[in-house]
Amino acid sequence: MSTQETQELLKIPKQFANDLARPFIERNEQAKLITIALMTREHLVMIGEPGTAKSALVRRAAELLNAKFFMYLLTKYTEPSELFGPIDVLALKNGVFKRITEGRLLEAEIVFLDEIFNASSGILNTLLSIINERVVYDQTQIHVPLWSLFAASNNIPEDKELQALYDRLLLRDFVKPVDETLWTQMIKKGLELEYNPDKPEKKYSLEQFKKIYQLLP
Repeated sequence: MSTQETQELLKIPKQFANDLARPFIERNEQAKLITIALMTREHLVMIGEPGTAKSALVRRAAELLNAKFFMYLLTKYTEPSELFGPIDVLALKNGVFKRITEGRLLEAEIVFLDEIFNASSGILNTLLSIINERVVYDQTQIHVPLWSLFAASNNIPEDKELQALYDRLLLRDFVKPVDETLWTQMIKKGLELEYNPDKPEKKYSLEQFKKIYQLLP
């Protein structure tokens, strides 16, 4: 890669963060952290009350990158098949264990899991291997294309069983609600976007961030 190509590539993160934050009020910090996660192939957890645009930011990031995206709200009743895909019954009849993973987490490049610490121990254990190694151990070893996982929670987990997962989400942000004095501006912005969706002129791709990652020391 030439010096000029490298310089042009290194301009992308700032441009991307600005484009990511533009439709939102008071979310520049979160846009920067999402960009850092994408640059470093790390994972980010955003902690704060509902309605603070956590999922909307990550969804927009995936759209800007044209990346495969998976989003899910976790509860204590969430089954592994909801995230990782149901078991392929036809294959099982032939003695082969595999899941139908189309449209599920195992095929996603960017993932957003809301209320991640509500997950069952079975799901948490699988998520640990996905976050650490980009691998799922499900009868066989399956490599997944995950680049960055983003999570949200209302609170920091206190349960020791959850601490292992929390420790592996290296980037953390405490998201504050929009200041009350800006509510009118936020409503106006929302109405503008409803009738005129924001479409950045610049095109981005996950491949660009993969190249940036390779440039990091």
